[in-house]
Amino acid sequence: MNLKIVTFSPKPVVGLSAGLIEVDMDENAEYCFALDRITGKTVMAMIRPPAGIVRFLVPTKYALSPSLIVGIVDTDGSYNVKAVDGIAAQLVDGNTITISQ
Repeated sequence: MNLKIVTFSPKPVVGLSAGLIEVDMDENAEYCFALDRITGKTVMAMIRPPAGIVRFLVPTKYALSPSLIVGIVDTDGSYNVKAVDGIAAQLVDGNTITISQ
């Protein structure tokens, strides 16, 4: 049996767009979340990084309409959830955006 190994490097898709959400979290919040306001499904949930700024990509549809609920939560229940409804992500080029903290 002959086995042929083929290697390839995927090329970036020209014009691949995505939505970018950036949240500057309160120091008392432990995590951030985003919900689809139509379906109620969780789009993202992330633990607060040391710098307190969370950046994440979402599908393009969230940049085309204000259909996200974005909030912050502390896990011990000392504070009320803080959330904003009707958020539209910033439309960005998914090939070039950097979301590292």
